Amino acid sequence: MKLIFTEMRRQNKTYDAVEAGSGVNRPTLKAWRHRNVPTLTSCEAVLGFLGFEFVPIPTERALPPELVAELRPIAERIGLDMPAAVRLAAEIAYRDHRNFSVPA
Repeated sequence: MKLIFTEMRRQNKTYDAVEAGSGVNRPTLKAWRHRNVPTLTSCEAVLGFLGFEFVPIPTERALPPELVAELRPIAERIGLDMPAAVRLAAEIAYRDHRNFSVPA
């Protein structure tokens, strides 16, 4: 939620603008500050309006052991700890998948 409110401030977006752009009601947005927890759908809608995508990033323990074993030397070579290496690999895979186009 911190990201959403920080981005609203940075982008100079009002509650009314976010409501109009995302479809999430203004009172709901305001309640996220202190009382309510947003649904994934609402959170995605607001993030999308603010120019973000919601992408789950796996942890090292969620990956197959053989993938972790292959990633470890790469992480060491480029000076990353394993959580950072997993995030980087997931981001690369996501971007690659997103840019993949199926030939007609």
